[in-house]
Amino acid sequence: ASSSKKIVLFGDSHADQWSTPLSSIAKAEGWHLITYLKASCPVADVAVYNLRLRLFGDICETWRSNVIAEIIRLRPAAVVIGEFSSGYVQGPLSFLGKNAISLKTWSAGLKGSLNALHAAGIPIVLLRDSPTPGRHIPNCLEQAEWRGVSRTSCDVPRLSSLDTALTSAEALDAQAVPGVRFVDLSSHFCDEAMCPAVIGGMVVYRDENHLTNGYAASLTKPLRAALLSVMNA
Repeated sequence: ASSSKKIVLFGDSHADQWSTPLSSIAKAEGWHLITYLKASCPVADVAVYNLRLRLFGDICETWRSNVIAEIIRLRPAAVVIGEFSSGYVQGPLSFLGKNAISLKTWSAGLKGSLNALHAAGIPIVLLRDSPTPGRHIPNCLEQAEWRGVSRTSCDVPRLSSLDTALTSAEALDAQAVPGVRFVDLSSHFCDEAMCPAVIGGMVVYRDENHLTNGYAASLTKPLRAALLSVMNA
């Protein structure tokens, strides 16, 4: 019965931002949503520099391998993966500076984790990361109001908030592993040129890079379509 279907959300705090729409989808469909979330720990099988401890620790690796083993044991109907990809990878959006990893290392690590889940026959939705404005949007909007300037002054150019090289690499990684669908919701955040701070009266970001619950909830429909497409593939 559909009521016994399990859906897993797996990733770092950028996966967590999808927990609001996913829980409402699960509720409506009678599914059971299970989350495995750890801030600053990607799903990609890579060594991550820990900014707090100032070292490459194995906290993320231990967590990740335990979670993958647990997901394989659970055999869910689908896994949704979200991660702050551009935060870990060398480039203008990385928060790790000189300790960011190369795109090649990231791709190999991502394929490693995807293959481990695919080997167990689990359908996967790999989400393209949401755009990174790189400035605290609520603060920017408050200042704009205070200065009497348009809220559009807080909009961010598409080119500086989405890493296209990283996206192309992840799309290819997803293609390389059967049963994985790469889902790019960027058109819901940006037009050809800009990624607005406010869409449909809703503030899109709650800080420099995380979505507000309200805006994430507004993307329930495309997320549900993506999920059903891998489950019914």
